[in-house]
Amino acid sequence: MKNGMTIGLIGVLLLGTALGAQRKTATQESPENVKPSGTDEVLSAVAKIARYIPLRDGFVINGSNGVVKRVPDQDRWFFIPETEITDGRGTHLAEHPMELLPCSTLEKIGAMGEKDKAVLLRLWARVVMYKNENFLYPVYFIPTSLVEEAAPPAPGNTKVQAVPVPEPNEPSIIPENIRSLLKPKQVVNLSKVRAMLEVENDAVLANRTGFITILPGPDFQPDGFGRNVEDLSFHLLRCTGLEAVESQLASSGPSHQRYKVAGIITRYKGQYYLLLQRATRTYTHGNFSQ
Repeated sequence: MKNGMTIGLIGVLLLGTALGAQRKTATQESPENVKPSGTDEVLSAVAKIARYIPLRDGFVINGSNGVVKRVPDQDRWFFIPETEITDGRGTHLAEHPMELLPCSTLEKIGAMGEKDKAVLLRLWARVVMYKNENFLYPVYFIPTSLVEEAAPPAPGNTKVQAVPVPEPNEPSIIPENIRSLLKPKQVVNLSKVRAMLEVENDAVLANRTGFITILPGPDFQPDGFGRNVEDLSFHLLRCTGLEAVESQLASSGPSHQRYKVAGIITRYKGQYYLLLQRATRTYTHGNFSQ
C-alpha cells in the first residue's frame, strides 16, 4: 500500500509539472503553435515507475557498469547502474540506486573511494530481495574510468564493422572465476573463521545450529558445545531468509529461537555477517537451556 501511494504521488507531481508547463506555453503562444514538449517523456517515466517489478531473488548481475556512492556521514553504499538491468520479468531502471549489503567485496570497493567520491566500476553481484525491495550482494568488480568521447570520423573514412555484444545478463557468459565466487565451495570451520576471513573471501556455513535473535539484532550465534566459538556471532543481512525468520518469530512471540541454518559468511570492517540461504526451526525438548 505504501509503495502504491508513493508511486501515485510521484505520478501526480510529474504530470502536474508537465501540464503546468503546457498551460504556461499556451498563454504565451497561439493554440496552433502549442507543442506538448516533454509530456511524452514524463508520461513514459510515470508508466515505468507504475509497472515496476523488482528483480527476482538470486538473479546474478553480470558485469554492469555504474557508480558506487556512499551516503555522506553514513556507512551505506549504493550502486547506480548506467543502463537498466532486467531478469526477463522485473526491471531496475538506469541511474536508480540499489543499496549494497555489507561484505568483504564492499570493503574493497570502499577502500578505493576517497572520502565521499564516487567509485566507477563494473560490478558482478547477486540480487537479494527483502520486503519487496532489491539489494545487492557484490562478489566481484573491476575499476573503470571515464573516457573522453572520440571525435566523429571525418567524411570518407573507412567504416568500422560493429561487433555484436553479448547480452550482459546471459548466465552462460559469466567467467568461471566469478561464478565460483557466487557459490563458495569452502565449508567453514567455525573455530578458525576469524583467521580464515582475514585472508579469504566469503565461505559457506552449512547446517549449523544456534540461536537467532531479532531484538537486539538480528544476529545468529552458533552453539558452542566446547568448540571454542562461544563468543562468535554473525549479523544477519537483509534477505528473504531473514524476512521468513522475522515472520515466524513475530507470530510465535519470543524474538530468540533455536535454528539450524545454512548460508554465506563474510566479513566487513571487523564484523562478521551471514547471508541466510536456509533457516529451519529446531526444538531442544528440554535438553538445552534457551
